[in-house]
Amino acid sequence: MHVHVHNTKKLRGILAPPSSKSQNIRGIVFAALASGECTLLNPLTSDDTSDALRIAQSLGIHIKFHDRSITLSGAGIPFQTTTEYFYSGNSGLTTLFSLPLLGLRDQPHIPVIFDCGDQMRARPIAPLVRALNQLGMDIRYLKEKEKCPLTVSGHLLGGKTMVDGLNSQYLSALLISLPCAPKDSEIHIQNLHERPYIEMTLSWLKKHSINYTHNQFNDTDVFHIPGNQHYSPFQAHIPGDFSSASCIIAAATL
Repeated sequence: MHVHVHNTKKLRGILAPPSSKSQNIRGIVFAALASGECTLLNPLTSDDTSDALRIAQSLGIHIKFHDRSITLSGAGIPFQTTTEYFYSGNSGLTTLFSLPLLGLRDQPHIPVIFDCGDQMRARPIAPLVRALNQLGMDIRYLKEKEKCPLTVSGHLLGGKTMVDGLNSQYLSALLISLPCAPKDSEIHIQNLHERPYIEMTLSWLKKHSINYTHNQFNDTDVFHIPGNQHYSPFQAHIPGDFSSASCIIAAATL
């Protein structure tokens, strides 16, 4: 790719930053879990959004695109899936957030294939796989150990597990899905990094009146999540964040 950059004497104007990728994918996952029609206003146009929407469609969610919004309609849990192949592209958030959802299918005993793009295949996924296997699912590596593609079966039942805190996305994936499991759950996390992203996930849970408790002991965080909870239809405006605004801030500074 060749890019020609020309000098300019000044930058001037008013614009809004794109919506947050992290918020956008959370909105799609929460909408997929809800029973009924959900609307996401100001969605982000990106490959990651397309990856998340493709997973939602594979889970049986009906999607309509509008000028500045997306409507997702589904029957809630369990997912009425019609495919045995799920592909999450190179979106890390989509890959990790959607893997537990496969344990909430209407026929979880039927194995399905879960795969992702080459870039995502190189990223660690084993900590989440181990946690989900402890929580009732049966996830196995098809080719290379600790990497996609995977064969996935089994019901996300809930229970007790420990997950690595180095990547906050593992914990967020569990926090979003486990309220829908039939049993209560307890998650232990040591040395939790990226706490602002966990607060982002917890903010979504609070908006949906999901019950949980959180305690912190030295370097260990413990979450207790009652099972058999449900997500209701909603409308949400997807906000921007400092990441999406970084180019605009840099331009203004220069």
